[in-house]
Amino acid sequence: MKRIRTTIRFFSIALSVFFLVLIISAVAFYFFFPKDQLLKIIVSQIENQINLKISAEKLDFSLSGVGLNNLSIFDSDRNHLILKVKNARLSFSLDKITENKLELKSLNLINPEFIIDYQDGRYNFQDFSDTNKTTHSNMSSGEIQINYPEVFITEGKVIVRNTHDRLKPLIGEFTVSSHIIIGKDNNVNFNNIFITLPADRGNILGSAKLSIEKDNFKFVSDLNTEKVDISWVYDFDLSKKLKLPFNTFTGTVNNFTITKEGINAEAKGSSILTDGKSAYADGSFSIDFVQKMLKLENINGTIEKDSALINLISIDFTKRNLFINLKNIDSNISNFRYFVPIPDKLYGRVKGSLSTTGYRTNADLTLINTGWDFDKKILTDINHRITIDNNNFKAEDIKFNLYGSPSKLSISATGSKFQNFVAYIYIDKVDATKHVKDNVNPNVSGIPKSIKIPTPISITGKIYIDDIAFENYNLKNSFIAYSLNDYKFQLNQIITYFFNAKITGTGGIDLSKNDPVAGIDIRFNDIKIENILMNQPKLKNRFYGPASGSINLQIPVFGGISRIKGTTEFIINNGKLANTGIQDALGTILEPLKYKLKDLEFNRIYGNLSLEENNYKINSFVFNAQNIRLSLSGLIDNTLAGDLNIKLEFNENFIQDLPNPTFLYFSKYKEGLWYTIPLEAEGKDLSNPDNYKRLK
Repeated sequence: MKRIRTTIRFFSIALSVFFLVLIISAVAFYFFFPKDQLLKIIVSQIENQINLKISAEKLDFSLSGVGLNNLSIFDSDRNHLILKVKNARLSFSLDKITENKLELKSLNLINPEFIIDYQDGRYNFQDFSDTNKTTHSNMSSGEIQINYPEVFITEGKVIVRNTHDRLKPLIGEFTVSSHIIIGKDNNVNFNNIFITLPADRGNILGSAKLSIEKDNFKFVSDLNTEKVDISWVYDFDLSKKLKLPFNTFTGTVNNFTITKEGINAEAKGSSILTDGKSAYADGSFSIDFVQKMLKLENINGTIEKDSALINLISIDFTKRNLFINLKNIDSNISNFRYFVPIPDKLYGRVKGSLSTTGYRTNADLTLINTGWDFDKKILTDINHRITIDNNNFKAEDIKFNLYGSPSKLSISATGSKFQNFVAYIYIDKVDATKHVKDNVNPNVSGIPKSIKIPTPISITGKIYIDDIAFENYNLKNSFIAYSLNDYKFQLNQIITYFFNAKITGTGGIDLSKNDPVAGIDIRFNDIKIENILMNQPKLKNRFYGPASGSINLQIPVFGGISRIKGTTEFIINNGKLANTGIQDALGTILEPLKYKLKDLEFNRIYGNLSLEENNYKINSFVFNAQNIRLSLSGLIDNTLAGDLNIKLEFNENFIQDLPNPTFLYFSKYKEGLWYTIPLEAEGKDLSNPDNYKRLK
């Protein structure tokens, strides 16, 4: 406020200086002083009174008044120009001359320039001394009465060259025209104001009145704005956190009042938003400097065809409290995104009312055709009325569709802070195939980096899914107990069934990280391998047995199935491997052994595999039976292309029924009690026996 008073004093004193300069010129005219001598006297007397340096080029006068050309005022060191005027004309009341009085009637300033500069912690106009509003002087035998006249400013300029850091956005050149009337009651009336803002920021027109009192002032104005660019106003926020969507404003501002205590105004007009949409608002606002509060009241606002009544928004900057009361809301959800962080994929409409103090929330809102991700139709058809009474919130059987599957949500708030929730979700069927395949490719620019969930929010609950389909597989009667807190989404318990085999697990996701990854640990018991492979033509009817073990998966939330990594370890008891392909690698001489190797039955099979980007690394794959062992290691992918090292081991009991010549041939493979034959499988299709060969 000190800066405001200083600025007002600057302009007031600046006008006073002009009055003194030109009034003394008029006095000189009255006593018929020579022009050159008068000009020197004028400059000398004014410099002595205001402690500033003055220069003027020409003085002229006529019966209608006095003129002064190219007047300039500098600071006391003559280093900085404060103001200059190209031409100033004074006119006098002729009827007062007959009474031996000279009364100034009007002052016309042509192309005045007020210079504001800030260097070394001081403004250039701070050398001005206090000046009284009315001056009385006596010279020789005449009486001169000087009162403030009507002032006309034509195409004036206020040039702000430099300011304190907090006022940097004001730097630029303002063009100003006005008709000013200064009254004896310390009131200044500004009529026919026309201001052009710097850098094509628009125009301001209107009228204003300034009342100066001993300890306060009051500035009241009624203004019209023409396409005023208000985006630069946000630069006053040195923290750079203020981001509002308003780009330009055209309308009226009535009763715009500034005092030492605060600011009040009523505004009505339209704004072009940063995305090109049109908005309209009609209401009032106030700023209380003493209480440090901002209020927006009774604002009828619309964006395109959407509307809401802002009954009250109050911000207490001291206590950091925010109070919001919105009524008659009828808007697209996307419009709230201008003011609050709403996820881009949330869509739909909302009607009703909402109020919050930051600690207590009341609402009566109706969601209309809302959902998540309009293009992919992940969540659709949410139509439900939600009521909140002093943070007490409970909504049951909210119907929606998940990927087209009918679903329901029941949610309630626990506690009084409206931060903790319990949510139960019931889903008929989820077809995960399309979601996984349509997910974002990690190599494509624009992959989402993170999912932001407000930190204070905590949600716990359960999810029930009747059927989860992925390609040709189905998980039945799935149950998930989950919790969401501080960006952490935990899967505390997972239960599902695959062909009546029970699968259990746990997992979690840290949503605060860039490119979040879900970690899941799964245990399974007695899953039949033939059921897993039933939809794989190249492996169907070739692998049998009940499997039990564990799987650890790292699943990126964004990026699709190709980015999944994981490991698995399992055991299959009493398994069978049919049509192994090994028999075709033995050659003609081992023909009697081929029928024994075509189909192998094992007491126990152990596997340890790693998965990364559609490639499987077989760390260990061991088939054990009483008289034969088979082990594999190497790489293989989803198309069964790969490179495997195979070791076939058997004892004499396994080949006891073979002819004697065969025993003689096998002698080179014998290592102790076992015969060991190394094999290799390599090619684009390891289900093809032609890709197998014997290494020895």
